[in-house]
Amino acid sequence: MLAYDLDLAEGCQLPPSYGAFRDDRDSTVCIAVRWGLSEVTPGGTQPPHSVPNISALRTESGTTEFWVRKSTTGDVAQAGWLSADRSSGRIHLGSSLRGALGMFCPLGPLDQMMVMSLLADRQSTLVHAAGVDLGGDGLLFFGSSGAGKSTLAALWRDAQAATILGDERIAVHRSPDSFVISGTPWHSTVQKVSPLEVPLKAMFFLEHASANTADQLSPLQTAVEVHRQTGLPHWDREGVESVTDLIADIAEGIPAWRLGFVPDASALDFVRCLISR
Repeated sequence: MLAYDLDLAEGCQLPPSYGAFRDDRDSTVCIAVRWGLSEVTPGGTQPPHSVPNISALRTESGTTEFWVRKSTTGDVAQAGWLSADRSSGRIHLGSSLRGALGMFCPLGPLDQMMVMSLLADRQSTLVHAAGVDLGGDGLLFFGSSGAGKSTLAALWRDAQAATILGDERIAVHRSPDSFVISGTPWHSTVQKVSPLEVPLKAMFFLEHASANTADQLSPLQTAVEVHRQTGLPHWDREGVESVTDLIADIAEGIPAWRLGFVPDASALDFVRCLISR
């Protein structure tokens, strides 16, 4: 289960979804959040992982540095550090973000990147999926934006048929017996999340269709599809290797289907039939 111990600077407010994941006694990671970038200076070399406006670097000492720049000026807007043992971190926010509070989470995307690093160290990962707890069975519904993750999560919620773990980012953990999934604070339109852990029973890769259909995937096909929807800590070679091994094992051990579905309650009955075979 993902749990934060957050030391927030005055005036820094987080979305309500973070409330279920704050625990200062049994936390996954402790993060201090502070205003101001006057003491922050980006490294002088190009980091090994860099995408537009976001950079990350695993240093020789094992700590990880993160930088987020404004797309308009290139100035640093956020900076973060994660300790070598992944137990603590620090995020500095530019003063320009004060006026945007309430519009979005001021920690993003740095806290997600930090969590990607610490999960990789613990044989876990973040996936782009909706997750539900269906009577003790964990189900993952993968898909890119618009594929139907939030639609299906809303159907389960409205039918009061399952506990919604989240509709955007789900954590997958290796367990002694198999794998478990749990929610995260990061959601899309279904603003309902849960930190509960539940054993992973089945996975589905979504596409809209005129009828409910399913094609079971081979382990190789499953690994390819899961890889496409998984956040890899590309700044950390060992982390990438750990997550890649995890994906391969999940693909071998958990059944998966490509699911075409219609957006009504019949899709829920269809899924129930598939996992009961």
